[in-house]
Amino acid sequence: MTNYIATAAEVGGQLAANRYLVLLRMLCAKALYGLSAAEYGLYGLHRRPFSRVSAYRTKKQTTAWFNRINPGDRKPLVEDKLAFHRKCQSANLPVPPLLAVLSSRSPHDADGFPLLTCFSDVQRHFAGDDSLRLILKPRSDAMGTGVRFVELRSGEPFDIEGRPIDAVPFADSLHFDMRRDDYLVQSFVRPHPDVARLGSGKALGTLRIVTFLKGSEFWVLYALMRIPSLGNVHDNFSAGASGNLIANVDVETGRLGPAWGRRNGGFPRLLESFDCNPDTGLPVRGEALPQWGEIRDAVRRAAHAFRELPFLGWDFALSDDGIVIIEANSNPDIVGAQVSTGKGARELLRPLCSG
Repeated sequence: MTNYIATAAEVGGQLAANRYLVLLRMLCAKALYGLSAAEYGLYGLHRRPFSRVSAYRTKKQTTAWFNRINPGDRKPLVEDKLAFHRKCQSANLPVPPLLAVLSSRSPHDADGFPLLTCFSDVQRHFAGDDSLRLILKPRSDAMGTGVRFVELRSGEPFDIEGRPIDAVPFADSLHFDMRRDDYLVQSFVRPHPDVARLGSGKALGTLRIVTFLKGSEFWVLYALMRIPSLGNVHDNFSAGASGNLIANVDVETGRLGPAWGRRNGGFPRLLESFDCNPDTGLPVRGEALPQWGEIRDAVRRAAHAFRELPFLGWDFALSDDGIVIIEANSNPDIVGAQVSTGKGARELLRPLCSG
């Protein structure tokens, strides 16, 4: 109840409304539709007619929905990033170069790639490169957890800001995480300049594009642009807690809607919309993503290549060398979509409901 009272106080303060009436409305949304206080605040449901609240869904509700659509025995095609990389290559889909597999378990399916066992091996393997930017990515983890950036200059490690890294604690931390998962060593994808200027972070900003296949029919259900901010080295939105921004992308034109994020410390449970990046002042709303037609074509090809999983959330990147597929997710987070589009999951995912 504490979260409901605190969120109602913030909403009441933002709208100059009676917090007790706001609280009553929130409790009705919980009782009727299962929506928590956090979700009520994130989705801006205080700005929606109550008749539209029924369209919104929780993560638990959409997970159950997606699990009925995507066969569980086919999910390793996207959940295992090595298997995903191989399938993309066999379908001639654009993926970042995979330079090595990092494992202490000698996996049987790593053939064709250098097998390294620790960070010292990584340093030695790439010691001949004057400067090489790498992403060390867990083979199985989702949501960007455990991902590390490192730049090697003749084998010596530096961070994304160009500062020297103490190799010992970096290696120890990586070794600890490797006890539960192998890592892929990939080339760092440099963002296209038109995409990089949308944000203020150092990370690669990716597009989340959600597709659905049903028989001969194909839909791009929605698309989002993740905008790294505040010097972050990842682009995860994390319901605004990361400081990064997110914007809806018009699936027909590739133009961005307003950015959404948290910048007002007085209302930490609520999100704000911005026509311009609040950190740089540069425009976001109305900006057109380059190569949107080519991205749409690549998404269609990718969806058909992975048709065993009819519903997928694709992470695409626009690099300075062209379009790249970073990964795919069989249970994409619906939070960012419901935030940035102003629509609930039942509206966004309408083709999943038909038939």
